[in-house]
Amino acid sequence: MTKRQIVLEEAQTWMGTLWMANACIKGVGVDCGRFLYACFKVAGVELPDLNTIGHWPGDWALHRMADAEPLLKIIQTCTIEFAADPLPADVVMFKMGRAYSHTAIVMEWPSVIHVLGNGRVEIADAHKAPLEGRQPRFFSPWKKDELQ
Repeated sequence: MTKRQIVLEEAQTWMGTLWMANACIKGVGVDCGRFLYACFKVAGVELPDLNTIGHWPGDWALHRMADAEPLLKIIQTCTIEFAADPLPADVVMFKMGRAYSHTAIVMEWPSVIHVLGNGRVEIADAHKAPLEGRQPRFFSPWKKDELQ
């Protein structure tokens, strides 16, 4: 089994977990950044642990902050950004409010698995509401030519 397959399988075990800011407990609560961390960690891919950063308010992306896109900056430190054609288990970020602040895992584009504020971990179509019209940015912890 590839690391990409492991990420996707792990992500699906979180289905139905409630969105909860600053949480990462399967079946209880998770936010979108910590959901990424947990799914990639199972596959042996280390992303920054957001628990070491401290508490973020649940609506941080709606406010003016000195560091307007902290989650985007974290993702950029450990991934490669590319323009199009994401592969399964790549990361996609969407602009929500004032910032690129929502992450999801690509299943088979435009299908993603994510947890959005006040929702649950679910599979969604990025071309339909509530993600529709939000320009995606794609990232991968692997080189694009590596299937992993």
